[in-house]
Amino acid sequence: MFPLLLSLPTGSLKEFTRYIQRLLSHGKKSISVVTRFSLKKTVNAGGIAYSQAQFKIDRPLTEVELTAVSQLAEQVKEYAKHAATSPVDLDEFTDVSTPFDPITGEIVES
Repeated sequence: MFPLLLSLPTGSLKEFTRYIQRLLSHGKKSISVVTRFSLKKTVNAGGIAYSQAQFKIDRPLTEVELTAVSQLAEQVKEYAKHAATSPVDLDEFTDVSTPFDPITGEIVES
């Protein structure tokens, strides 16, 4: 599994916030699960149809996946600390010790 950055339209932010709140209320962090995304057709107050993102847990991460994702999350946090203040050498933040498939992002378990 490799994290995915998803840009959400304003109409989907409320659903995403609800999803994160549900996770947290059950003692789960968003990095501890695989999230399944889908689209639901809906209509706004002006009668314009649009798709709204929906979120649900697909499955919890395995211990191996969680270790890899946690390492990557720490790198992202460290990168974010420096990003606003000074130039960053991105090569410093690419060492993930858990092997993964660069095409699919899946963890390669030996």
